[in-house]
Amino acid sequence: MLRALRHLFKLPAVAVSFIIVAILAPSIALADCPEGGCSSLAQTIINSGRVTFWNYHVSGVDDDATALKNIYDTAAGLPAQLSAYCDDDGCAPGGSVYLSKTMLTNLYYLSSAYQLEISELAGGAHSVGSSHYSGTAFDIVKINGIPVNSSNPYYQEVMQWCRDQGGTTYGPGYPGHSTHIHCNWWIIIHTVICVLAKEWLSSATPLLV
Repeated sequence: MLRALRHLFKLPAVAVSFIIVAILAPSIALADCPEGGCSSLAQTIINSGRVTFWNYHVSGVDDDATALKNIYDTAAGLPAQLSAYCDDDGCAPGGSVYLSKTMLTNLYYLSSAYQLEISELAGGAHSVGSSHYSGTAFDIVKINGIPVNSSNPYYQEVMQWCRDQGGTTYGPGYPGHSTHIHCNWWIIIHTVICVLAKEWLSSATPLLV
């Protein structure tokens, strides 16, 4: 494969290697909890009783990708299902993904400080390329029993906590997030590699025309 790509494009070996890694990176980067490796962590979160997971979507669509189903599937060693419908936010791609160990670990520790209500994990319809689809995000709709909005006394603390753990977060004050907090933990190396690979491909001169 390496020789074929080098023959097709005038690229140094290291550049082609990056491209190959970029192609494989989604399965590598998102496999920090592969093959049911996070079942015990998910079960611990369930058993704690400090996190409530929705068994429905805001859209009203009925499927097997609710947050409740996602966490129980993970506890059973199964991948979490993604939704497969479109709404005003975007179109969910369908399929399945193993929930990220990093995301679940942060959810566990955050819930030790706050009672949480989670509306979505991997399911629901979101914007194109949403981190929900990679199993690395959760949406919080209640903190200590209080709905998330700009008047919630805890929402800024929770958002800052997610940032302090290396996450990206959106909440009240951000478009489309007035009633929930989104926290995600992207696999940064995958993003960097894909950007570099794209740059190399765009500057490459094909040998075949």
